[in-house]
Order: sequence, then structure tokens, then C-alpha cells
Amino acid sequence: MRSALIVVDMQNAFINPVRGRPVERAHEVVDEVNALVRDARRDGSPVFFTRDVGPTELPPDDPDGETDLFAGLDAHGVVVDKGPGKSGGFSGFVLTSVSDTVGGGPGDGGLSRLAEHLRRGGVDHVVVVGLAADVCVAATARDARRLGYGRHRCAPSHSVRPRASGRR
Repeated sequence: MRSALIVVDMQNAFINPVRGRPVERAHEVVDEVNALVRDARRDGSPVFFTRDVGPTELPPDDPDGETDLFAGLDAHGVVVDKGPGKSGGFSGFVLTSVSDTVGGGPGDGGLSRLAEHLRRGGVDHVVVVGLAADVCVAATARDARRLGYGRHRCAPSHSVRPRASGRR
């Protein structure tokens, strides 16, 4: 069995945003994810990082680097674009269309490059971690199961995004 680690959306928009609030426990999650990345690399398992191309409404060309992976992340692995989350593209396996001629919403795109990377790497088991557990991590784990990746799990290093009311 070949395992891969999928690290979901460890980006500035969720950990150190210029606007809005970070995901709860985000900096703790970074430390936990970095430990898992080191373990995966030591064991020879491939590591993939998803990057939401449009997690929120951002100024044109993202001048603040909100979509960049967080600088404190041990980002040794392949970065795969996904999303945009603001349009319902939550799973790391999905890249919705952002074209003006196509609707730009869920179902308008196709698979991201993640599935191709896993297939080429002979991966049959995935561990999914990252931000946020109740949205993108969960969607990625569900799609991994649907695509046949056995015994997937979400490791404990994830958090939930605070709701606007501040309650969970």
C-alpha cells in the first residue's frame, strides 16, 4: 500500500489574513502539519499541497498574497491549485472554471491535477489534513473515498473556520 499526505489550503487567507479572522487554532495546525510533512518525507510518501485559487473575495491579482501558502509551512511537495472555494470548489480534487464565458461555479470545471498525481505515484491510500476541517478537508476526504482511495482519514491536525457570529 502506498500512502500520500494531502495538505489542504494552508494559505495566508486562513492563517494570517490581511482582512478578516484566521481559522481558529491555525498556528497550532501549522506546527502539527509540519510534523506530518516531515514524517511523510522521512517515510518516502509523496506530499501534495492544495492551494485555493479564490478562497474569498480578493482584490484583483491578489496583491496581499492571500492565496500564497503560509511562509511557516514546510511546503516540500507538489502544489496543486483547486477551487475557487468562494464559488463552491472546496475539494482538493476539483478545479472549477473561472472563465467569464462559463458560469464559474460548481460543476463548470473538472478534476484538479491532484488525482493525476496520485495515480502516477501509485497511491492507494491518503491522509488528509489542513484547513478547515468542516469544509475543504472534509470535501477532499469525501472525494478521495469516492475516487477509490482506501482507508483515507483526516489526521487530528485541522481546525474549523469560525462562523460570522463567532460560534461554531
